[in-house]
Amino acid sequence: MTYPPQPGGYGQQPDPYGQQPVTGVPSSPGPYGQPVTGPPTSPGYGQPAYGQPAYSPPPFAGPPPAQDPGPRPGAVTAAGMLMVGTTVLFVLLAGIGLFAGLKSISEDEKTCSGDYYNSCDDVTAGKVTLIIMAAVFILAAMGIIALALGVLRGRNGARITAYVVYGLFGVYALCGLGGSLLVLIGSSSASSSSDASTMGMGGGIALIAMLVLLIILGSTIVLLSLKPVNTWFRETQRARAAGII
Repeated sequence: MTYPPQPGGYGQQPDPYGQQPVTGVPSSPGPYGQPVTGPPTSPGYGQPAYGQPAYSPPPFAGPPPAQDPGPRPGAVTAAGMLMVGTTVLFVLLAGIGLFAGLKSISEDEKTCSGDYYNSCDDVTAGKVTLIIMAAVFILAAMGIIALALGVLRGRNGARITAYVVYGLFGVYALCGLGGSLLVLIGSSSASSSSDASTMGMGGGIALIAMLVLLIILGSTIVLLSLKPVNTWFRETQRARAAGII
């Protein structure tokens, strides 16, 4: 009696569950019918993981938009008024110096002669020097008025220029203060009482003027350096560049 050949070939037992034995290496389907292609690869360096959003740096916060700087601080107005006071003081100093110088020159002109030690050419040169000095004082006063107007309008360039100019004026005031003290000391050893009184009065006026000038210069620089003033100048400059004012 012969038996039919068993499935699976010689020596193989049939699958008790009715499945055919594996005879090769076919690609097996996945549990839902999709072919299995292998495990997913890991993301590269710097790449977001699967299912996570990509990293983006936070946006750069730029400067706030320009806005109206608001009313002018009182310190700026006070500094502008002190600058105007500087011009008035300069004009007074120029007038006093010119008057005293011309009076002294007129007295020397009466006694000048053609000799070497008392030449009339020296008197003429003195007049020219006084006129030049008075013109310089008046031009300096006009320049300070222009700077004061720029400061009151919020021009930062005018404020920086005022720092430089007032620093130079401070050096001049210190030199003038020393010169006034020397004049006062020299008036005590003058040959005549009239000369002594003239020198003493001139030295005293110059000393007071230099002290007042130093106070005005220092106060103006301090007022223009205050923090609210710096903020107002900066905001005014930004608003002007943006066309707001």
